[in-house]
Amino acid sequence: MTGLSIDNQANRGQFPEPLQTLLEEDTPAYSVDETLAMAIAGTYSPIGVTNYGDVDCNKTDIAKRLDNQEDKVNVFADDIVNGIVGAIAGYVINLVSGQVLN
Repeated sequence: MTGLSIDNQANRGQFPEPLQTLLEEDTPAYSVDETLAMAIAGTYSPIGVTNYGDVDCNKTDIAKRLDNQEDKVNVFADDIVNGIVGAIAGYVINLVSGQVLN
């Protein structure tokens, strides 16, 4: 919710400069969105973070549409989606290998 709330506030122009511009331009130097997504991805295992890195570099489907949406600020939304995908992939890998923790 935190990341999506930040995106929503940035869409309404509610941040002081230079933060508003950093969010609008999804500046690479502002890596808080990736940090949050990696925390989500690592929920079940470190392999989720590796999977997050892959899907973030090769954005497809929903994340790609969010990232390319020019009329809205989606700095966090695309990374959150990829973080969830990474977490699920990590969970499935551990499930298949018999290493899932209850």
